[in-house]
Parts: sequence; structure tokens; C-alpha cells
Amino acid sequence: MKKAVWWESQLERDYCYILEHDQDVIAYRSQPITISYSFEDKILKHTPDFEIIRRGLDLPQYVEIKPDEKAMKDEFIRLHQARSAFFHARGCEYLLRTGSQIREGHRLNNIKLLYRYAQTPLDPLVVAGLHHNVPTHSELSMEELIAQCADYGADRSVCYALMYQGQIVFDLDKPIRPDMSVKAAWSAQEESS
Repeated sequence: MKKAVWWESQLERDYCYILEHDQDVIAYRSQPITISYSFEDKILKHTPDFEIIRRGLDLPQYVEIKPDEKAMKDEFIRLHQARSAFFHARGCEYLLRTGSQIREGHRLNNIKLLYRYAQTPLDPLVVAGLHHNVPTHSELSMEELIAQCADYGADRSVCYALMYQGQIVFDLDKPIRPDMSVKAAWSAQEESS
């Protein structure tokens, strides 16, 4: 988002990493609105954790983040159903994301690793050399990509920056290792420059 985003728990912070890397997310904000909804003959207030604007959706999504143990409690399940009904009546999605969903597998750890390199400056000569020597859609190992970068005087940080930007694609659900398979995904515009 290129600005500070407030979060109230480590789990919310981890979800921000995922949102930052999700190519379908146009924008998001925390604690976006407070609603009044009906629950068991009472009117309650609720503030979702996030509002997300996504490509291809006309209306925002609202997301609640909860640890697994809280999300499984009967009262929370009933509250969540009432909140979902409120948003559904207005044409919006209201999603629950739990700790096990957010932290499942290697995705979050990979995103956190690559996020450190999101602002790494990319030398245009290095990028042009990579475009020339690694054609679009060609597959190579991470080790080979690092060697290609080294041929132009660049180190592993450039590889990670290209991976974070989506110029080098790989299976985000598998650990980043030297023998992993990666693929060049240069755009036609980048290749012609």
C-alpha cells in the first residue's frame, strides 16, 4: 500500500503480507467501517479487520481475522453468521481467515522473505542482460538464476526482488531453495525495451 497499515495482532500483520503480495488486490485498509447488525434480538456493533478492493469485484470484501481457537467457539460462529448475513444483504463478501489458513505451508514465510527485497533497486543493464539470456517462459533452477545474476555483477537480492515483483514466477507454496524451479515472466513491453 506504500503507507503504514495498522494491525492489532501478529496474525493481522501476517495477513497484510499476504495482501501486499496478492496481485488481485488493488487496495486494502484496516478497521474500515463499523456496522450495526442484529444478533439474537439485540443490536450489536462490529468493525471488520480489513476492507479489500479486488480486481474483478464491484464491491469490497470484508475480512475478519481470528486465531483458530476463537473461530471455533460456538458464540463466535453465531456472531460470524449474523455478520455475514448483514454484508451479504448488501452484496458484499464477509470472510473469515484463521491462523491456520494464513500461516499454512510455506506461502507466508516465502512472502516475508521476498518482502525484504521489495525495494531493491534493479540496475537496468542487469535486467536487460537477464531478459536477453533468460527468455520469457524459460525454466531454470534458482541456483541457475542466481548464477545468471552473478554474471552481471548482481547478487541474490536481485533475484529475490524479481521474484517479489512477479517477473520470476515459482510455486509460492514450496520452500525457496537452490534447486527449486523458477520461470521467467518478462512482459512483452519489458523485453522490447
